[in-house]
Amino acid sequence: MCAVLYVDKKPTEVHLRHHIIAHVGKSWMALLSYLGVPAKVIDREVIDNRGNVKEAFFRSLLWWRRGNSENHPSTWEELLVALKYAEFKDLADELRQRLLNNDPAVSPILVRHK
Repeated sequence: MCAVLYVDKKPTEVHLRHHIIAHVGKSWMALLSYLGVPAKVIDREVIDNRGNVKEAFFRSLLWWRRGNSENHPSTWEELLVALKYAEFKDLADELRQRLLNNDPAVSPILVRHK
C-alpha cells in the first residue's frame, strides 16, 4: 500500500506527543489556532493542567483529533498544512517524507499499540 494514502489517517496520541509536541515550542498556540481549536479549549486545558504547557498542548491536540467532523477531519494532511502555516514547514516536510517512506515511527498503519 502506498504511504501517500496515510495522510488521510488520524495521527495517534503517540504521534502527537513524540512528533509534534517535541518539536513545536512557543508557537504551540498558533498551531492549535490553525487547527481550529477554540481559545476557550486551550485556556481550559492550561488551567486544568496547572500551567503544564506541554500537557495542555497535548490535551488540546487530542481535542482537535477527537472533535473534528467528517467534513473537516483531523488527519495527517490537515496537521501538515497547519504546521506549514504556523511556520514549521521543515517539520511538516520531514513528517510528510517519513510518511511517504513508510517510516514505522510515523506511518499510522504500521505503529503498534498495546
